[in-house]
Amino acid sequence: MQCVLKNKPRWTRRKDARPQELLAAALVLFVERGYAATRLDDVATRAGVSKGTLYLYFASKEDLFRAVVRENLVPVLDEAEQAIDSYTGHSASLLREFILGWWQRIGDTPLSGLTKLMVAESGNFPEVAKFY
Repeated sequence: MQCVLKNKPRWTRRKDARPQELLAAALVLFVERGYAATRLDDVATRAGVSKGTLYLYFASKEDLFRAVVRENLVPVLDEAEQAIDSYTGHSASLLREFILGWWQRIGDTPLSGLTKLMVAESGNFPEVAKFY
């Protein structure tokens, strides 16, 4: 009797999950190492894929960084804009809620490292900083 699972991988991932895995790996490495020191090989390895697989989703390190920002920061900023536009209370209360919300969504998470990264490396990568 032949084993049906013999030629199948021990585990499989959904192809749809790969971009998220790559973005999560990139966020960690950008924050830990900085933009300049983060290599696409390392992002691929951390995400558990080949470098070639990474290039199926992102054309360059800058493209990957832009996707990290779009995926992680843009939704938070959009929510903040909507909250500000619809706020009917006192502006001091709005400011307090805004700051507390920022801390919960960004300041107390790995995302805060992106701001530090851009401050540190904006002189060397002005186009990336401008996008940020």
